[in-house]
Amino acid sequence: MLPEDHAIAILLPAQKLLDDGVTSANSAASAKVWLDVAVRDAVNSGWVRGPRMLAASPEITVTR
Repeated sequence: MLPEDHAIAILLPAQKLLDDGVTSANSAASAKVWLDVAVRDAVNSGWVRGPRMLAASPEITVTR
């Protein structure tokens, strides 16, 4: 999935969380670089509705 498509796929559940009364959320890690940061920034700028979000950014793991 392209990063842009993945971001759009995440925005809809973020709006549903807010509709269900969730006002803040933490991301555990993102599957793509800066994906959760971009969603957080879109919510903070008012482009989309969603809960306040603490973005963890990409997973860090060993490459062996």
